[in-house]
Amino acid sequence: MDLNTQNCCIVLTRVSTNQQDYTAQVDDLTNWANSLGFTNIKVISTKESGFKTFDLKEGFKQVVDFISCNKEYKTILVTELSRLSRRQTVLFQIKQYLVDNKIQLFVKDISFSLFDANGMSNFATDIIFNTFASMTEHEMNTKKVRFRRELDSLQAKGISITGKELFGYRREYDETIRKNRFVINEHEANEIRTIYNWYLYGIDGDKTKCNMKDINIACISKGFSRYLHSKRNVTKALGERAYIGHKITNNWQKNTEYWSYGDKTKEKYVRSHTSISYPRILSDELFNSVQEKKLRNNTTADKCNKHITLLSKLIKCPMCGLYLGGNYRYINGYVAHSYRCTRRQMAINCSFKGTYSMALLDSAIWCYIKGDITNLVDKMQRYYRSVSTNSINKEIENLKNKINELENDKRHEVNIYRVMSKSDENKAYIEFCDKVSLINNEIEILKNKISDKAKLIERIELNRRTNNERDLKKEIQNIENDKSELKKYINLFVKEINILYNSVSYLVLNVSIIKDVIKSTIKIDSMEIDTFNPYYNTYIIIDKHDNNRIKMRCISGDICKFENDCFVINRYNIFLNEIFTTSCIDTNGNLQRRNRELNNEEIRFFCSLNEVNYRRLNVYNNE
Repeated sequence: MDLNTQNCCIVLTRVSTNQQDYTAQVDDLTNWANSLGFTNIKVISTKESGFKTFDLKEGFKQVVDFISCNKEYKTILVTELSRLSRRQTVLFQIKQYLVDNKIQLFVKDISFSLFDANGMSNFATDIIFNTFASMTEHEMNTKKVRFRRELDSLQAKGISITGKELFGYRREYDETIRKNRFVINEHEANEIRTIYNWYLYGIDGDKTKCNMKDINIACISKGFSRYLHSKRNVTKALGERAYIGHKITNNWQKNTEYWSYGDKTKEKYVRSHTSISYPRILSDELFNSVQEKKLRNNTTADKCNKHITLLSKLIKCPMCGLYLGGNYRYINGYVAHSYRCTRRQMAINCSFKGTYSMALLDSAIWCYIKGDITNLVDKMQRYYRSVSTNSINKEIENLKNKINELENDKRHEVNIYRVMSKSDENKAYIEFCDKVSLINNEIEILKNKISDKAKLIERIELNRRTNNERDLKKEIQNIENDKSELKKYINLFVKEINILYNSVSYLVLNVSIIKDVIKSTIKIDSMEIDTFNPYYNTYIIIDKHDNNRIKMRCISGDICKFENDCFVINRYNIFLNEIFTTSCIDTNGNLQRRNRELNNEEIRFFCSLNEVNYRRLNVYNNE
């Protein structure tokens, strides 16, 4: 059958956006079809992205549906391959459909036909099609990269900045470069400078009023811009780096490959980092002073309300030195919580991508602490004797004062509502209810804290009256079932943890342990207690060959060092597998080794090696 002599054909055109027009394509292809002798011409035109997957291509679906009802149409005309698709894989799928159904394809710009005059496809045709299909995808990908690079370059110069207008700025069209740029909104910029000075020096010079909440209320009462009527926006403005002329974004964006083009193998969201220049509103000195004060006011306590991370603020990242944070997740119902660097997803991120089992580390540290039960009981007794219930009562009084302040805030919101309702009663009422609801929630949280503090006083008084070791051992069992108590005691014993070695088989920790009691105090749970100082280092070695039978050993001694994946003691190397060999330990629990050069004489290193009974914490078994 001669496919070229058919008088019926389909003219297929496509443009990507609604702003584009395909009339020129239709006219050009129709004239070409007439010159080829086609008289019955069906025009199918669509406006859709050329990157959509085969299943989502509405234009080609229309072609398939039309051909299924009109068998005489056996030819398709397009101006170029990209009108079919810009994806190489999709073009191959379309080609396979055409070959299977013996449908001719003419591509005008490259004078290409899928079948020859005898209705046959050959090797040369396949090569041409594959080559131009590859070029079609590569060409558009190159354009996308070039466009992204040009956009990044413009934004780095403060030109053509996309997204919402940042508070403090407004967009203005620059005739010289024919693009938008941000310029300072002087009214909003003055409000920004004001709240920065309020945070440093107090509202109207009153240094007792310089927190976020007071600033938020002042912004409302003084009629500042609506944006600053939100405490969240005030907090955001007090940390916005754009105000000193430059920022690097760290955003998650929808991946067009997944959402627009239907490629479900791609990630739903991708992280973007863009360098953007802005007109300067603040001096570096003012901005940095506010950031330093925010950092001083920021507590180092673990703030997670959902989880209590036992070793937070204790384990340091081996690459950047920041503390590792908790990553909580379950895999197929199994607890897979881990520690990982908190800087791994920041704009300037850490290259360390390692993770450590949270259950393993937490259990190992607690088993080590509990291994010396006499020392643990002794420190528990000292702890309860050193805790000042007066300070807890003072904390309760402070919480009650905060509740009174929140009650005053509610009355203040009533006054604001009375003023705002005169202009728009419905809107003012909705905002009033939202703010009062938030205040009531804060009050409820404070009341719960007061209840917890009262229970803590009762517990302290009870344990002060407990002097025998048996009862305190029973208390240890209660501690192991309560993460908040575990965290408290771990912080009493451990100053810092460094991970020296980690493999499938072994884990080596260097733990700085609090050794003795001296007269100084620290605050834990707002209670003043004696600190235990100075510190000494110990090595914890964990054998992970069998997850059901984890083994632990601890090495103490000033002459011991861990270098190049082994312990170095008096110039002798002790490898990790030897640590768990009984022949390497003498009757006094010291490391020893036989040296063939010295007639098998035993060399004792006088470095204490203790076996620790490892047991997974109940808090993880219960999960």
